[in-house]
Amino acid sequence: LVDDGHEVAHAARCFPPKTSDEVLAEEAKSNGQILVSCDLGFANVLLYPPEDTPGYIVLRSKRHSGGIPAAAFRAFLDAAGTGLRGCRDHLTVVSPGGFRRYP
Repeated sequence: LVDDGHEVAHAARCFPPKTSDEVLAEEAKSNGQILVSCDLGFANVLLYPPEDTPGYIVLRSKRHSGGIPAAAFRAFLDAAGTGLRGCRDHLTVVSPGGFRRYP
């Protein structure tokens, strides 16, 4: 993302350990940033309605190993056509086999 000119903030570098998901979501929203995470909790549209935010991208892996390969994320960005701009105000779930966008 940085190589594509996007501003990126890593939660592990910017926040204390065990910072709640709610705090991370609110911080991203207040800064106008799309939140990208491997945490499947952000895929819960009842807890994190995407239309009230810049958007969420949840990276989902079949294994519980901590996310999808960088190549799969790059393929998603290429397939999405507009890159991250097309993810604004949506929940996008990315897996090695493709992506789904809600709503």
